Amino acid sequence: MSWKLRCLFICCFGIAAVPALAQPPVDTVDQEVVAKIKAEGTDNSQVMQTISYLTDVYGPRLTGSPDSKVAAEWTIRQLDEWGLPGGKMEPWGPFGRGWTLENCVVSMVEPTYSPIIAHVKAWSPSTTRSVRGVPIYLDVKTPEDLDQYRGKLGRAIVLISPPRELSALFEPPAIRKTESDLLRLANAAPQSGGRRGAAGGRGGRSA
Repeated sequence: MSWKLRCLFICCFGIAAVPALAQPPVDTVDQEVVAKIKAEGTDNSQVMQTISYLTDVYGPRLTGSPDSKVAAEWTIRQLDEWGLPGGKMEPWGPFGRGWTLENCVVSMVEPTYSPIIAHVKAWSPSTTRSVRGVPIYLDVKTPEDLDQYRGKLGRAIVLISPPRELSALFEPPAIRKTESDLLRLANAAPQSGGRRGAAGGRGGRSA
């Protein structure tokens, strides 16, 4: 065999071997770690308590508001209790003034009384007393639309969101899983192998 044929054979063999060598290693599932994660989630879950504190206790909060600071301080204390010390709040900005909603009650007083579901726009100035006025829906899509409201908004209560139709609910918005559903999820066996999901993640989904 001439040296040219030998070189050609070696090159072809090397090219054919590259795809085999480039295959990623197959991942193995550590069943002990998976069992610990499942046990932590089923026996010592803190999900609902954490969500309750960050939604019910501290509620919605705007950037730079006192409520945001209190929620951040609670998060740092909670991480420290979980064995993750060293958390701290970092300065950033400049931002501006914070804003907190302390109270808002909106009612229709004429021709008859009726409570109204409403919420003030963030960073709106406060009022020193109860305010009465004629409500006006500000239906503005272009600067030219403002002309029809000229001279009418001085003492008016301006509504910036369109009215929404509230339909009656005859079915519950959420359904609790049954005991058999929860048991099936708790006993779901993890899939073995290194198959990747559609989004590029590892593993698959349990039924």
